[in-house]
Amino acid sequence: MRKYVTLSRQIEVTEIPAGTKGVIEQGTPLTIVQALGGSYTAMTMQGWMVRIEGADADAIGEEAPSQAPAPELQGQKSLRDLAWAQDVL
Repeated sequence: MRKYVTLSRQIEVTEIPAGTKGVIEQGTPLTIVQALGGSYTAMTMQGWMVRIEGADADAIGEEAPSQAPAPELQGQKSLRDLAWAQDVL
């Protein structure tokens, strides 16, 4: 995936690989290079690689991920309950 976008608003990002938090201003051009797990990896024109959280997807022209649980997961036991229910050999 390679998509060229311009930020529609200011967002907080995480620098890759350092993990440092930063802010990118509205109007900044970015290249989206990966979309995975509800977040995005982007490159700035200065060559910085950053992670954009899914909650800020609207700023790059994408749809924010839904917060509702997937239909197939509704009504199932919690992960903790499933882990305790495992048979031990």
